[in-house]
Amino acid sequence: MEQNSDEQSRPGLIRRFILPSLIILGVIWSMAGESIRRQTAEYLITSDSLEPADAIVVLGGIAAERAIEAADLYTEGYAPYIVLTPEEWHSGKTYDILKSLEIKSIESYEFSREVAVKLGVPVEAILVVDSRANSTRSEARGLKPFLLKNHIRSIIAVSSATHTTRTGIIFNWIFDGQIQVRMRPTKYDTFDPGAWWDERWMARSVLLEYMKLVDLYIAMALGNP
Repeated sequence: MEQNSDEQSRPGLIRRFILPSLIILGVIWSMAGESIRRQTAEYLITSDSLEPADAIVVLGGIAAERAIEAADLYTEGYAPYIVLTPEEWHSGKTYDILKSLEIKSIESYEFSREVAVKLGVPVEAILVVDSRANSTRSEARGLKPFLLKNHIRSIIAVSSATHTTRTGIIFNWIFDGQIQVRMRPTKYDTFDPGAWWDERWMARSVLLEYMKLVDLYIAMALGNP
């Protein structure tokens, strides 16, 4: 997949300017009061009020908590379909080796589908997007034509807590008003905005998410979805 010059320049920009800035911010956050640190994490979490929708979209990745939340929403009658997106293989060489060894590696959408089916969602109610994604942005680009083709005009997008604000921005940007989006952080996510600085995995998720947000704002400023 070809990248344009803007996409190629952003990684260098991140390494040179954004990453050092975030490290400095991390030090400031570590010295800030608890209220400021909590607000820093809470900004990353978007939880819209629930309303019936045409489908529930589960963001990609092997994350059982997302699939379980989607199954709950389906069972509660919020939408008649669950939509899953296949991920791209980051290493074709690894895939070829596994194939030669006759080892089947479960894909993230297969994992999510199995979880949902085990929780009572009919397999025919689970739709799989016909394109692969390697980022939230590419996932949105693949979702848009698929959803429109299937007459889906409103979705509840389910993801991990700290992923919801950025996902909402991306989806609304790329869907451009053609599909209504409501964000739903899974309640099975154990992320704690009041203590994220105490656990390495939570601190890492916050800092990485801010890096990705900065990259997103640069892409939006450049008009490059």
